[in-house]
Amino acid sequence: QKGCPYPALVRDSSKLSRAPSLLAARPTAANTSAMEVRRATPDDSPGVASLVTLTGGAAKYRKRYGNYNVAQLLETGYLCISAVEDGKMKAFLVIGDAPPRCKAADAESWASTFCANYTEGGAIGTCAWIDFSAALDADTAATRACLTFAVSTLKGVDHLILARQPDKRSPEAPPELAELFDVLEPSPEPLLANSDLAYCPRTKLAPTLSVRGACVEDSDDLLPIFQSQSEVLAEHFGDFFLAEIIENADENNKQLVAVADDHAVGLLSASTDIDVATLGACFELQPFGNLVKGSSTEGQVPSEQPADAPAAAPAPAAFAAEEEVAVESNCMAVTLFCLDAQHESRAADFFAAMFQLWPDKKYCVVTAPPTVQRAAFLDAFVSIPPRAGSTFAHTLYLLHRDALLAPSSLSVRRYDPSLHAEGAAALIGDVSSFAIDADTKMEDNPPTAAFVALMNEQVVAVVDLSRKGASTDAIDWYKANYDIEAYVPFERHRARAQAVLTDMVVNPIFATFGRYVLKEAMRLYEKTLLYHEAPSSDVVPLHVLETLVPVPARWRATPNPGDELLGRKRGDEVPGGTLLHYFARRLASDPRLEVNARIVVIGLSTCAVGMLKALLLSSTANVKRVTLISEPGISRASGVVVDEDYPEPFEFEALGLGQRLRVIKARAVAVDAEAKVVQLPDGALVPYDILVLAHGLQESAQRDLVTKAGKELLPDASDLADWNSPEVDIVAELTKVPSDMEEEATDLSGFVSLSSDNASDELADAVSKLGEGSVVIVGGGLDALAAARRLLDLGVAASNIKIACENDQLEPLGDQVIDRVVQQSMEVAVEYGLKFAELVRDNGALSAARFARPVQQDDAPAPAPPQEDDVEAWV
Repeated sequence: QKGCPYPALVRDSSKLSRAPSLLAARPTAANTSAMEVRRATPDDSPGVASLVTLTGGAAKYRKRYGNYNVAQLLETGYLCISAVEDGKMKAFLVIGDAPPRCKAADAESWASTFCANYTEGGAIGTCAWIDFSAALDADTAATRACLTFAVSTLKGVDHLILARQPDKRSPEAPPELAELFDVLEPSPEPLLANSDLAYCPRTKLAPTLSVRGACVEDSDDLLPIFQSQSEVLAEHFGDFFLAEIIENADENNKQLVAVADDHAVGLLSASTDIDVATLGACFELQPFGNLVKGSSTEGQVPSEQPADAPAAAPAPAAFAAEEEVAVESNCMAVTLFCLDAQHESRAADFFAAMFQLWPDKKYCVVTAPPTVQRAAFLDAFVSIPPRAGSTFAHTLYLLHRDALLAPSSLSVRRYDPSLHAEGAAALIGDVSSFAIDADTKMEDNPPTAAFVALMNEQVVAVVDLSRKGASTDAIDWYKANYDIEAYVPFERHRARAQAVLTDMVVNPIFATFGRYVLKEAMRLYEKTLLYHEAPSSDVVPLHVLETLVPVPARWRATPNPGDELLGRKRGDEVPGGTLLHYFARRLASDPRLEVNARIVVIGLSTCAVGMLKALLLSSTANVKRVTLISEPGISRASGVVVDEDYPEPFEFEALGLGQRLRVIKARAVAVDAEAKVVQLPDGALVPYDILVLAHGLQESAQRDLVTKAGKELLPDASDLADWNSPEVDIVAELTKVPSDMEEEATDLSGFVSLSSDNASDELADAVSKLGEGSVVIVGGGLDALAAARRLLDLGVAASNIKIACENDQLEPLGDQVIDRVVQQSMEVAVEYGLKFAELVRDNGALSAARFARPVQQDDAPAPAPPQEDDVEAWV
């Protein structure tokens, strides 16, 4: 591609995977010298209370902002910000999404009336209100840092408004805000008349960038910015690569620069020379018309599929074999981007100008390495899921030109059957239930309420809420069955301010605004806490999985005899478990971190389940690309092996693994660490960025037996080293029939490994063929005892079962009393001090196992089983 060191898209995706990262990491807090500015947490409550006391006391702030509670603000505030220096709270700020002392239904009119009277343009989505502000010694610098953090976080906000309770004696803004906020003349408008108003435009904190075409001279300003964000660029391409890119611009490759104070502070290089066919083959782009003009699938909501649903995708070779059809691309690609950290929040100014370069294009795409944290400038972009079977190494992000207008044009309304039925039905299907309570006023807290998001009067999202599902009994059931109280302080949420999210669908073009739509629906319905509950067998809407926070299951409390367990009155437990998610108002401004690294987990051991629980149920991260390679799939493995730490069925089912990860029911037979792929038995390759080997503790007798069996039982002794790997199915290897050795094939049909996922069934099958034969169990731990118990249950006589234990006693079970009971109730014979020597076969069939007893010193007593009263032996 002319004039750019990186092709926008290439057919060999391995080239992209080796490219240096061009995307800067997202900062989580702002630092001004030694002062840290960050989101406030519940732990800040004592610091805020101390700050209030030191700056005039609670009465002063009640007079200014009305009745308040610090803990309540921290839990239900839209965005709370703290400025801390040397462990001391310097400033505290609460940003609201609606004017104070205003009815929810009037908030949008309030915002439009304010903007019409005091500024140009604006809507409720571009406005934010100061709900609370305090600063030590009226520190303007700390307050300014908090406000800058606010507009950097809420990138669509252009207007900061202070609407205090009227105070004729002190109409000026609070001292910490006076430098930034201009006091406004009282308005005659009834909506605004009950507030003392002050205003700060966003441009005072984060000026709008001036964007123009790039020139070669801009490279002097831009090179230090690039070097600070990616040290490898100059090393790979020299100090003049930026000048060369700008100089070689043409109709398909253009560059823009952002200017502040007569200096270039950022560059965007874009191209229309894109292989959209490869993109369409590798990513789920049907809802976006496959990025070609005239497509009939553009704007359609994709049907939800479980993560483990079969989805065949052609191999890359098949793409090339298909007959090429001439199509016209409908997108451009960002091939290079940088922006000074100070102006990072204004990346949208770049994209507005970029779409003007190619007015006929609707989409912009960016590819980035999956292991790189999503950059701040991609906030408005939608990440596109890869198609099953795709080996394209990078993550694809997509932006529709209309998404740039959403902050000022996207509005959320209550569903009106006469106005919105057709548009809502196009997104969600049946909307008949939405009309049931549509006539009930919001002030009367209707049992159900549906909302639509409109963009130029077109329905682009639907949200259905119900307060009936959040009854006291239902919430008690959540508390009893899920660890919800670890996430939600229920004392800060009124019972009437809680509801259940019944359904939610968003046009994929505006998927990144799903959180905003949900927040607006909560504001109109006057709710601060939402739940979503669904059977684990159902398909959970994608926006629920990505927007709401999952809640892990917990053990039920055990009631006293005769008492009833709180929360069990509902009586509608769903077989197979249910999944629970929640969403609090404060989370609307705090999206979970998106993680696109390809994580492959081999095995479904206790460790694997615990790790998957931590990854997939994280309250702070949205881990999107996890693949589990497990022969039994996501079913709990059945077998003799006992693991007391393995999750109970209800815990396992509540993970909803089938909803949240891709499952491959197969064994992993090889790992290529250099190519970063896992090979499956059929030769298929699974690429990964992070590989987790979590097949758990393996019963070693199987490998030990085969290793010591020697050449007599092995078709090829050179394979011994490979067979020591726990990933190799040794029984399958030993019993397979080589084409040239059919008559000499080894029969191990009487051998059962306790590490097999189907050990219980294999043991039952072997017993059915045993007749009057005997069974030898090699080992002395809990697995051996469990196997003996299973054999007895299957009808094998105790006299026909022997346990061969290499040590001089059985392995302790962790409790002296249990050890003593086991010893006293042992029904089968145990031979101690036996070390396996070799396997014996008769006419090719396994007939015996030979053991050796270690030679003892003449003066040393032979090992003997512990006596009943020999406590030391058990210890």
